[in-house]
Amino acid sequence: RDRGARPAAGADHGARVSRRGVLLIGGNSDIGLAIARAFAESGDAVVGVGLEHSTDPVFERYLVADCSRPDAADLAVADAEAALGRIDVVVLAAARMPIGRADATSDEDWRGAIGATLDSAFFVARAALPRLAAGSSIVAVTSVNGSLAAPALPAYAAAKAGVDGLV
Repeated sequence: RDRGARPAAGADHGARVSRRGVLLIGGNSDIGLAIARAFAESGDAVVGVGLEHSTDPVFERYLVADCSRPDAADLAVADAEAALGRIDVVVLAAARMPIGRADATSDEDWRGAIGATLDSAFFVARAALPRLAAGSSIVAVTSVNGSLAAPALPAYAAAKAGVDGLV
């Protein structure tokens, strides 16, 4: 048990010196937008990345990129760093969730789910790691479906299990 010095009563224990630079992939999803709004409401600057353009004012900048491609992930991270000055937090929230049993899941749906969810998480994290300073964070949005059987979500469940393995 910690018995060290305690901050003065009434001190703002959550105060930060400066706003953080946040890179969020999957920014156009409902979860992505909620995450972006939470960071922005805390005073952070958010650069979003997704497959379709967004004009939502929560984003300082929004990049259209398919981060399931390594070159696009590298470029998105570099562009976000240039726009933010630094990246303090990377949020891996991109996902694709085709619905259907395994015997009805097309090759395209399988590759799409693995690409959008797992490949993009890996490629963005890999590109960001050398740029992150001590104290920075990579946050992966995963799912209970990564560890529980989901008969109608085999591609999504496998992709989220892979993301769990990354973190």
